[in-house]
Amino acid sequence: YLTPELREQAADVYAEASEENLTDGRLTTLVVGAAICIGTREVEQPRPTERVASELDIDSDRLKQMIRQFQAELTRGYVELSPTAYVGYLCQEAALSDQIKSEAEQLIDTIVESELFSNAAVHPVGIAGAAIYMVSSGELTQRRVATLTGVSQETIRQRVSDFKEVMDS
Repeated sequence: YLTPELREQAADVYAEASEENLTDGRLTTLVVGAAICIGTREVEQPRPTERVASELDIDSDRLKQMIRQFQAELTRGYVELSPTAYVGYLCQEAALSDQIKSEAEQLIDTIVESELFSNAAVHPVGIAGAAIYMVSSGELTQRRVATLTGVSQETIRQRVSDFKEVMDS
């Protein structure tokens, strides 16, 4: 679900891509997906790339490639986001309480400074998903969290393990 603000932001990205002739000859749904991903990141209400790809029935690797191309060729650079930026959307999608949202954000804030999470290869949506899983006290399965985030169950298990390792040290 995209709010009117998010739709407008995605439309701005799409329009700029169109003006730069980046839409010509490309699959429309791929261009729309890239515009959604970039636009939602710019207003710090990101949607997981894998979820966008799934909803639009397009290949996530092709979508990621299109996003990188847009970022390189448009005046829109990569927006570095904290895992907490994903928590609101994920909790809303899972119909979780504001308390769980708050606890997940607090958990991320206390853990994210660790060297384990400073690695650029650790995607923020996986961290957000693991935090939500940990604080949801069984309301969500790892499978459900993986589906919400668009990452594998193994990724969720690994991030949960990372959280526990940092909390135990």
